[in-house]
Amino acid sequence: MTAAALFVQNSAGGSFIDGTTSGANSQLQVYTTVAGQITGKYQTPATKGTGTAVIQVVTVDEAGDLKYLINTANLGLQ
Repeated sequence: MTAAALFVQNSAGGSFIDGTTSGANSQLQVYTTVAGQITGKYQTPATKGTGTAVIQVVTVDEAGDLKYLINTANLGLQ
């Protein structure tokens, strides 16, 4: 997962503070699915301001390289 502007360029950002950082892309946190679900802890940007952080759920290959966008969720920052 990521909140960085990877697939969705207008994401306000932020980061996930758990999971495993991808060796191929430090903006991605890698999680293992459990019963088809993923849970991650999101942290707003240090200078959050306003806007929308777009949480992007993606697939990666064995090397940790970004492959496909699966889904997104919008979080309004205030």
